[in-house]
Amino acid sequence: MKTEMKNRKFFIAIYIDFEEVKQSIDNNLPTYLTVDCDVFDPSIFLGVTYSFLGRWLYQDFLNIIHNILHNVNIIAVDFVEFNSQFDFGNVSISTLTSSILDILAIVGERHG
Repeated sequence: MKTEMKNRKFFIAIYIDFEEVKQSIDNNLPTYLTVDCDVFDPSIFLGVTYSFLGRWLYQDFLNIIHNILHNVNIIAVDFVEFNSQFDFGNVSISTLTSSILDILAIVGERHG
């Protein structure tokens, strides 16, 4: 399932099925990646205002970024919804740091 918003300067598509995401990405276009930190399970990321059980574990995240992003022309990345007030024991910042490093590794492989 896909929802689209278009204008002359940008295109946003929201997908439910990751295969649709993979097929729809033009690997030659510059791509800005936003990761919403609420996607992570609270067992590995408590640092969000509203956390829910049953979200992605880190291996889920790795599988998705490796399967979808390995050929994408990523020009920028941001992480949203991180709330340090709820990051007890710095677990969330550790997950966030690992996420950044793993995405940079993928970008490096493409440009390497």
